Amino acid sequence: NWYIHGLGVRKNYQRATSFLKRAVRGGNAEACFDLGICYDRGRGIHKDRKRAFSLFLLGAKRGDGDASVAVAGCYFHGIGTPKNWKKAIQWYRIAARGGDAEALYSLGLLYQHGHGVKRNKKIAMRWFDRAAAAGHEYASVNLAELQEKKVQRNRKERKRWRGKGGRNEWHLNSC
Repeated sequence: NWYIHGLGVRKNYQRATSFLKRAVRGGNAEACFDLGICYDRGRGIHKDRKRAFSLFLLGAKRGDGDASVAVAGCYFHGIGTPKNWKKAIQWYRIAARGGDAEALYSLGLLYQHGHGVKRNKKIAMRWFDRAAAAGHEYASVNLAELQEKKVQRNRKERKRWRGKGGRNEWHLNSC
């Protein structure tokens, strides 16, 4: 990991992948994710998205939250594996249970746009709210946009009822 980020040593992706392979064989879940990133981007090793996906999946099964989000993203976009929105949702939910902000945000997007689930703005807002609380930088923007749209719909509804005399009739009947 130090060689990937240049922490106290010069960046060297070839050395990093060598150490990461050993760590993966030793059962390190985080190393599965990091080595998967190297394969996905072709850093220090040939680019191989299928291998990247298999490493992300191994890391996710070993309990790494970042790897779970990566697996979900691969399933969602069809990177290194066939597209499968149901499996993407499954892995986002697993990562979300661990409080992963990116997974919480992604679930909000899925519900907002109806990808793999029935479109539901109310549920999307709940996921965005949780993602914002977990520190996701865009979640609060999405949440505010959905809330603004809800307020606008409510204003239109009130105007429609006022135009029909609904407010005045209700008021008179309540006396």
